[in-house]
Amino acid sequence: MIPSLPRTEHAGWKARHVVTSQIRPTIVLVNDDKASRVYHKRLFEKFYHIIEAAHGHEGLAKAQKHVPDLIISSIMMPYMDGLDLCRLIKLSPALKHIPVLLLSEENTLEYHLLGLEVGADLFLGLPYSDKLLLAQVKNVLQNRTYIRSHYSSKKFVEPTNIHVLAPEKRFLNQVKTIVEAEMGDAGFNLSAFAEKMHRCERQLQRKFKAFLGMTPMEYVRVMRLKRAVQLLEQGAGTIAEVAFQVGFKNPRHFTSSFRKFFDVTPTQYLEATENAQKTAWRKHKRIQGVEE
Repeated sequence: MIPSLPRTEHAGWKARHVVTSQIRPTIVLVNDDKASRVYHKRLFEKFYHIIEAAHGHEGLAKAQKHVPDLIISSIMMPYMDGLDLCRLIKLSPALKHIPVLLLSEENTLEYHLLGLEVGADLFLGLPYSDKLLLAQVKNVLQNRTYIRSHYSSKKFVEPTNIHVLAPEKRFLNQVKTIVEAEMGDAGFNLSAFAEKMHRCERQLQRKFKAFLGMTPMEYVRVMRLKRAVQLLEQGAGTIAEVAFQVGFKNPRHFTSSFRKFFDVTPTQYLEATENAQKTAWRKHKRIQGVEE
């Protein structure tokens, strides 16, 4: 169902709703109702980059591919509903930082509580206005910017927030290429890294501190862990096999590092993801049975 609003309200809001960043934030919009999806795309596309998805499975795939700034999802959908989608997003170490806004035709306490249980950041039930929806989206994206700024002072860097000059960009591209090529080598250390970069260790340390606010080997560890998440999500091997693929000498060290960075162990992540996917699949089969 599409919210019905006076055109004057939307027009008045549009003049005040200004996105100051030169790079527009990306929103994945998930809704099985095409008319509603088109309506909301038109509402947001002047301010944000919109990626559409027709159901939860597609929304999850789009989120994994694009890592958006926000996901807006309807709750009632076939195949995978918005609640299951939100649960999977919040269970994924690579995606759980993304805020999720759930839209529902049922504006009841029960649905509000269900949204909270799966980790939704915002919940709106009909009737709601365009002005309220735009304000909620703007606020959650602004809050995410503040959080990024806070964590960047604690050695957490989002690449899209770095103001990169040409020499810095060349340096960072070279760093990424080398680390990805050497990631599986457990013996890849600071000395080898500096040699590949044609710099002494001290110079390399200074470069990383200046450009990224972290040490070279901290960067390598983060890259290894994020690649491990990709491999685990794609079923590329057991936890031990993935650990060796990304350059950890033993699975115990990998598990410890994974938990320290993502707040869950690899086993907990895989079990939770598998359970959520099984629940979504059973629901999909029940829907198919009704349709048949």
